[in-house]
Amino acid sequence: MTQTVLVMGGTGFLGNNLVTHLSHSGHRCLVKTRHPEAHYNSENITYISHFSEISEPVDIVVHLSGIPVSEGRWTASFRQEIIDTRVRPLHNLRKWMEKTDPADRPKVLLVGSSTGYYGIGTTRPTHIYDEDGPAGKDYYAEIFKTIESEGAALKSVFERVVFLRTSNVLGNGGHVFAQITKPIKAGYAGVYGSGEQPFPWIHMQDWTRAVTYFIENHGGKYDIYNLAAPALNQQYEFAGLAGSFIGQNHSRPAPKPLLYLWWGKLRADTLMRGNYIEPRNLLREDFTFRFSNLYEAMDYIF
Repeated sequence: MTQTVLVMGGTGFLGNNLVTHLSHSGHRCLVKTRHPEAHYNSENITYISHFSEISEPVDIVVHLSGIPVSEGRWTASFRQEIIDTRVRPLHNLRKWMEKTDPADRPKVLLVGSSTGYYGIGTTRPTHIYDEDGPAGKDYYAEIFKTIESEGAALKSVFERVVFLRTSNVLGNGGHVFAQITKPIKAGYAGVYGSGEQPFPWIHMQDWTRAVTYFIENHGGKYDIYNLAAPALNQQYEFAGLAGSFIGQNHSRPAPKPLLYLWWGKLRADTLMRGNYIEPRNLLREDFTFRFSNLYEAMDYIF
């Protein structure tokens, strides 16, 4: 059934791919963005800047707003901005919902989160986290715990609130590729630290297909989903494939001081650690991944 979807943050890497996929699938998209004038409206896509511009019933809301976590050095002020640019739109969404007749309100809210909820992880594989895994206790986990807490507060105005904990999304134009190519282009291997840390990932096609599934099925059966391929890879595998496909294979890993210089210590530490992630709830719903092999995913992209 065709849905009218309000996508908050629909012009970023994830949002743009989702909106394109939804519109091609026949769904109607209202894309909330700070700069609607920079985009062309079409039959299935309308760009807006304020909730007050919505003049048609909305079935479901997808919240993807927020600056990319890889955009700046992780100073205290930048970490707060990561939170604020995700929480503030949720507060504004709540105000709009409270002004809307309950009969006309969208029923489901999908909240973009991250597998960073489980913490920055370890330098070598130790645990596999499904959706029941405990929240981390470090600065990285606190960001997404705060975002999910704010999202949960909207359960009073939505029938369902579903959290999408996304891992590294592989696709052209994504921040994962931008990060990995920086050391490779500087003459180093794309390995961070030991390279033995878990590297959870999902291909962009599978991410958009999964979110579309939630949209078409009232948010799915569960309240939390790990969006990660059913694969157990380590970061050196991804780095090696990236170098091979780019055509620049280097044997020297970038030294830790250089990583700290590029991204700052806190952000660099998140790149040198990781957790294995299991998409248990997606698999329980018999969702079929097109890409569960890292080589095939990378080969398709390049």
